[in-house]
Amino acid sequence: WATGGLVPDLTIVLDIDASLGLARVGTNLDRLESEPQEYHDKVRTAFVELTLHDPQRYRVVSASGSIDDVAHRIQIAVDEFIAGRSA
Repeated sequence: WATGGLVPDLTIVLDIDASLGLARVGTNLDRLESEPQEYHDKVRTAFVELTLHDPQRYRVVSASGSIDDVAHRIQIAVDEFIAGRSA
């Protein structure tokens, strides 16, 4: 890998139902967003499954709700991660 084996201490995966996420995008779709629903469902599943291989590093955070709600959930996940490292 280009990183020379370096991996982040914490990776946040923002999880949202594919149909809800696409609804947020609206009508200005790029190439990936124009893919069929099945594609987006598979991508979501792959990301969630990826977290199972290294649960110490990954945190899955629900991306449903407002921007402030999601930001708050991310802050909690980061705070918990940091607290766990210093315990």
